[in-house]
Amino acid sequence: MRKIITLFFFLFILAGGFSEQFHIAIKTSVDKKVVKAGEYFTLKLTLETMGNLSSGSYSMPELPDMDWATIISTFNSTSSNIVNNNMETIFSISAKYKTKKAGKFTIPPVKISYNDLNTGQKLDLDSESIQMMVKKPGVPLSFIIILTILIIIVFILIIVIKNGNHANIGDVVEQDVKNYQRETKSRYEDLKNIQDLHIKFNKFEDAFRGFLLEKYQIMRNILRDEIKEIISKKEISEDVQETLSDILDFIYLTKYKGSTPNGPELDKWIEKLEYLSEK
Repeated sequence: MRKIITLFFFLFILAGGFSEQFHIAIKTSVDKKVVKAGEYFTLKLTLETMGNLSSGSYSMPELPDMDWATIISTFNSTSSNIVNNNMETIFSISAKYKTKKAGKFTIPPVKISYNDLNTGQKLDLDSESIQMMVKKPGVPLSFIIILTILIIIVFILIIVIKNGNHANIGDVVEQDVKNYQRETKSRYEDLKNIQDLHIKFNKFEDAFRGFLLEKYQIMRNILRDEIKEIISKKEISEDVQETLSDILDFIYLTKYKGSTPNGPELDKWIEKLEYLSEK
């Protein structure tokens, strides 16, 4: 690309000689300032000269190198006209960029150097910088349409299944309740049939601790007084609180105070726990 630009500037030099008057300007522009990441925009660099190019020297303009956009292709053109007995030459480069990431970015000024014919000094000339906004890529419309259709289909299927099974839901729930009651009753009947009083008491205490954990989220290692305090703060009827408190006292007296209940007495406490489980 540098060779092409050099060739065009050489043509500029050959085109001069009509007048000692001289003017030079450099401009940059883009076809759009707001794009999405992954999309394209075109940067146009225009160099306008009027007068005798052969009387001075000029640096070659270069397209900006940016980390947020990549040059895909370039196109160069030149045109010349005679204006007021002066040669006007316009050289332009159009570069197509592809954006790589989202954010706010600046296309930096393009700089050239030239010799002032009047003073002989070497001067710099900059184009204006350009602010760009690169947005995050949106969701394709086709994807949104497909997703909407899938949601509608799933919603219809749920309604159909729900309506088809509505008549059976009550039966299923009722059967689950009956099965739970049957299993609970069987568990406490098995507990009553244990002959060894020591084993029977330990299993009763374990069942009661499991009941407190399942029903009221009271951990197994909490002591009697702390359990009573927790129960008193819960929304529990007075008769249930009283029964729970009685069972706690019974376990405490048996375990720590040497009280030894007989089989029928222990069965009554098992029945109290069974009663609580059914409520």
